[in-house]
Amino acid sequence: MTHINGILLSAGFSSRMQVFKPLQEKNGVPMIAQVARKMLTVCHTVMVVTGFRSQDVKRALTEFFPGAGSKTLDDRLLVVHNREFEKGMFTSLQTGLKNLPDTDWMLYHFVDQPALPEAFYHAFVAQIESGVQWIQPRFQGKKGHPILMHRSLFPLILNADADSNLRQVTKEHEIRIKIWDCSFREILFDLDTREDLERWRTL
Repeated sequence: MTHINGILLSAGFSSRMQVFKPLQEKNGVPMIAQVARKMLTVCHTVMVVTGFRSQDVKRALTEFFPGAGSKTLDDRLLVVHNREFEKGMFTSLQTGLKNLPDTDWMLYHFVDQPALPEAFYHAFVAQIESGVQWIQPRFQGKKGHPILMHRSLFPLILNADADSNLRQVTKEHEIRIKIWDCSFREILFDLDTREDLERWRTL
C-alpha cells in the first residue's frame, strides 16, 4: 500500500488579505483545521509548517486535534516552526521535508485552499502510479494545487538554495510529471483577498 504524508504550509503573513488566513473560521472551525482534517483522510501524517503567529496556529490546532504538535510519531498531526519563514515559501517546504516522517509520497498543500472537497483528495491520490515523480491537477487547461511528489524528489528540494523555488527545481532536473485533468475547479481557488474569504464562507 502506498504511504502518503502531507506538508501543510501555514507560515506566511497573509499580508494581501490583511487578516491572518489560517485562523479565519467557517462554521466555527479555523481554516487550518479544516484543511488538515481533509488531508488526514488520505495522509498517514500531516506536518504543519508554521512561521508568523506560530503559537496561535498551534493553539488553534490543539483545540481540534488533541496532542497536535508532539514530535512523536504516534500523533498524526505534527507541527514544526520554520525560523526562516520570512525568506520565503521554499524555506517552509524545506523545513517540512526535513521533519517529515518517512514516506513514499508527499502531498504538498497550502493553507489558503480550504474549499477543496474531501472527494478531491481521494480522487487525487488514486492517480499515483509507478514511473512518475510529480502529479499535478489541471482544470480546463489551467494547472492548480495541491501537488503530489514522490520521495525521489526530496533530495533535489533539500539540496536547492533557500531562495530557489519549485519551478526552478523542475527546470534544472528531469522530472517525470503527470498532469491529471480533473473536474474540481477548486484547485484554482486560493484565498488572497477579503472577497475570496467571504466567498469561501458562503460555499
